[in-house]
Amino acid sequence: MLNVENISAHYHHVPALTGINILVGRGEFIGVIGSNRAGKTTLLKAISNLVPISEGKIVFDGQPLNTLAPHRIPLLRIAHVPEGRQVFPGLSVEENLNLGAIIPTAKYTVTGLK
Repeated sequence: MLNVENISAHYHHVPALTGINILVGRGEFIGVIGSNRAGKTTLLKAISNLVPISEGKIVFDGQPLNTLAPHRIPLLRIAHVPEGRQVFPGLSVEENLNLGAIIPTAKYTVTGLK
């Protein structure tokens, strides 16, 4: 379903990822762990096409992701949720979660959170 194949990414000519491979099948879950500056966030941003890859390919369910604009990727039900202080601090937890459901195919509503 998600195939990250031999990707590399850079920030201003500084390597951030080199030769990363991940294969996630339908119904599988994976975790990405590592120390600070190991490339975890860069990997997720590359999948969301928020950071361009310089090598390799990222394919989700047969669709190459690196050819899509970042705002089109959530339509495939792929979301990148920033951690910590990068959410909307003036909104409740429920409001922050519901904000991710504004695309037409995201009909899920978070209820019971207080």
